[in-house]
Amino acid sequence: MLDKKFSFLSIVLATFLLTGCGGDSSSSTGTGYYVDSPIEGVNYKCGSESGTTGDNGKFTFEVGQNCTFTLADITLRTVPSNLLYDNVDVIEDNLDVARFLQSIDMDGDHSNGIQLNQQIVQTIKDMNITQIPYTDQKIDDIVSKLSASIAGFNGKVISKDDALDNLNQTLTENTKAALAGKTFYAVSQDNGEVDYGKLVFNKDATSLTFANLLSNIGEVDTEYFTIDGRKIIWEDGSYSTLEEITPSYLVFQDYDNVVPSVTKAFVDQKQAEEYYNKIKPKELKFTTSYLNNKTFYDTYQDGNEWQIDALHWTDKILYDDNGDSVNYEITPEGYIFFNTEDDGSQYIKLLEKNDHYLKVCWGHSEDEVKNCSNEEYFFFNKNQAEDFIKNPILL
Repeated sequence: MLDKKFSFLSIVLATFLLTGCGGDSSSSTGTGYYVDSPIEGVNYKCGSESGTTGDNGKFTFEVGQNCTFTLADITLRTVPSNLLYDNVDVIEDNLDVARFLQSIDMDGDHSNGIQLNQQIVQTIKDMNITQIPYTDQKIDDIVSKLSASIAGFNGKVISKDDALDNLNQTLTENTKAALAGKTFYAVSQDNGEVDYGKLVFNKDATSLTFANLLSNIGEVDTEYFTIDGRKIIWEDGSYSTLEEITPSYLVFQDYDNVVPSVTKAFVDQKQAEEYYNKIKPKELKFTTSYLNNKTFYDTYQDGNEWQIDALHWTDKILYDDNGDSVNYEITPEGYIFFNTEDDGSQYIKLLEKNDHYLKVCWGHSEDEVKNCSNEEYFFFNKNQAEDFIKNPILL
């Protein structure tokens, strides 16, 4: 459930992440950026567009075509066409690829970008290397050859830990840029429940406010967090991961529960509402034909004691084992409604139905059952109701 937290994809060893900002390209080509730190000098082929990545890792792609990045005879990665859009950042988060590229950077300084000039590319080609080097020895052989062949080459073998730190710094900066000062309309799915709310990040990407748009209360919660790569770490120690970024929505995953929940956060409120209406559970409704000739065993707490009442239904009348009865009706919303002399108006909303029981909300008004705070269970079998009140936590 989207309460305040949501999700971001586990860092670094995922297949790849594509992030960016801006709208969909309306032309036949778009612009992207190949980055760990910006990577200059890598060859690319994206449909009819091809060339070498320039300043800031810039490349041009043909819309609707895959992109393949290569260095000499080594394929670095292929990006599917559906993950390419104008101003996309293609983040090289394969640790082995990132480590190799960082090690052969011309000036050996990751902070100012990775520069791979044609001398570097040609030397690696002449070494007949066709696969990413994975071991220290293989990378050291390449770095030694480049140092001996190219004047001014200052590359060095980067350890996996250092490569991870460098990449994580890029991911952290990229995540902050994706969130800072932004507003999203978020739809969350958690254990069969669907929530809808408004997320507003502060300009430093250190906190967010969450307003539940399904509630009439108008309560706004504030949560504080830190960012580490693709992780958002909350004050209580739980975390979320960024799974996907597109121009129109983000996908988050929240790991504070046993089963992770998924949140899709839209830039446009109308799109969020359409998505919510598409995936929200169909609201269950009572019908007189369903209730007619049924007996339910209602389990509820009276103070600290659990009670069971047998409720017998016809198509118009509800009565119990004490002989008390009342006429009921079904509202247009599918709630049971009746009046009693002692308790006044009564509404019962159907929340869940399975082979063993009905989960209901019982209240004194429609608003009360819409924002349910009093759940009860109508069991079909008396023995199951008795077993439940002995150990209610089992449900």
